[in-house]
Amino acid sequence: MDSAVVSVSRGVPCGTLGRRTYRRGQKRVCSRCGGPRDRGRHLAFCRSCHNEYARETRPKHRELSDEVRQKANCRSYTNVMIRRGDIKVTPCACGSSEGLHARHHDYSNPFDVSFVCKACRTGVRQVAAA
Repeated sequence: MDSAVVSVSRGVPCGTLGRRTYRRGQKRVCSRCGGPRDRGRHLAFCRSCHNEYARETRPKHRELSDEVRQKANCRSYTNVMIRRGDIKVTPCACGSSEGLHARHHDYSNPFDVSFVCKACRTGVRQVAAA
């Protein structure tokens, strides 16, 4: 019989078998090195192991394709201009001003952005752009 299908005798649903629950005061350890985990509650690696993993797996900027590199540069430059105050953050077309994301219409022009809230961006709320 498959162990993932068997339910736990304490009434815990089958879907939570893979999730570990910790009691207050119990030590949390890194899944990679076994040392103390100094990050969030549900994150498996300690900070140094997470950084090492990211360095090993994330591609370098020079290794990206030209299109992806242009998009990354445009997003970075847009964020710099927002922090400097050269680009003003405007409310979404639906009127929301919380959790806004910059949406680029043309990645060759970092100033050509519109700000969209998360609900409109993910398609939860479909609003025509003004």
